[in-house]
Amino acid sequence: MSLNNIFNFLNNVSHIPPIIENIIDYTDNDILTTYFRYNISLKLKKYIMKNDILVYGKVQSGKTNEIINIIYTHNCYKIILVIQNSIMVLNQYITRFNSCNLQVNVIDSNNTKINNGINIILNNKHRRKFLSNKNLKSFIFLFDEADLTCNYYNLSIGFKRYYITATPFNMKIPFDKIIHINEPFNYYGIDKLQIDYFDLDYSNVFNDFLNQPSGILLISHHILIEDMLNSALQLSLIYPNIIFITLNSVVNKITNGSVKKLKKQSINKIIDSFNTTSHLVFISHRLSCRGLSYVNSSFTRNITHQILYLSNNISNNIQKLRICGIYKNNPTLKLYINSFDLFKKMLISI
Repeated sequence: MSLNNIFNFLNNVSHIPPIIENIIDYTDNDILTTYFRYNISLKLKKYIMKNDILVYGKVQSGKTNEIINIIYTHNCYKIILVIQNSIMVLNQYITRFNSCNLQVNVIDSNNTKINNGINIILNNKHRRKFLSNKNLKSFIFLFDEADLTCNYYNLSIGFKRYYITATPFNMKIPFDKIIHINEPFNYYGIDKLQIDYFDLDYSNVFNDFLNQPSGILLISHHILIEDMLNSALQLSLIYPNIIFITLNSVVNKITNGSVKKLKKQSINKIIDSFNTTSHLVFISHRLSCRGLSYVNSSFTRNITHQILYLSNNISNNIQKLRICGIYKNNPTLKLYINSFDLFKKMLISI
């Protein structure tokens, strides 16, 4: 077997080390075997294993589906999926995995057992400390929203690492491979949005919103929880027939100046509970930035309008585009922004 044959063989192999030693047995030339073992085996191991893999796709273009595909591909391996520190994101993952008949083990303060299958862990200091004391050399790690979550971990953790994000621009990891997620034909990105200017006057936004037979509006420019609630209260008095939902550590329903605390659950279940309501408004900040999809369980209802206050942080601006996504219903989507200059900078980055 020639050295070229070995490289061709290795190029088509997707998993790990025993292969390297087996190939030595395939060679019938002692000189070649010696050369292989002592001079290029380490390089070939790196070549074959491709330890650090970036999975890049546009906002809400199918990254969760790609994570599920990776899990299926490595179904014989132990996996730890690291997600951002959000119970709502966790609930969304659990719902999605259950729909695919994937059994997952959530590691938290009540469950400190790491299973041999799929494990999910929130990216916070308590869970990171828990992992730091474990032997994880045999695990595959998946870092969702990797430009945030992987920064706290030793980059040699596990034997293989996937970094999934829509904003890898500032990541310094020397990736061995990049997987680009191709958007399906029914992906609605920035190029399919109607763009309008927002000057803190809600009247034009609500005129557009209520002109449609139904819709979901996401207001994501308030930073303080108090401002979110006050805005919902004021708007609910102007538009008494609309249900407003504020999302933060507490989920509130506001109608006609009245506030009711709701059970904290995944966003799709919240939307499901108001399926007979034609117009629904979410007011959120941190929970409108990353990871969360504002759709119902059947993926037939989604954001139709969004107010987005752009900043100089391009990654955050991109991640806040919750209005983008894969939709079945050929929607008309409208985005309201505070700065066309910042919007152009974001377009250049994408």
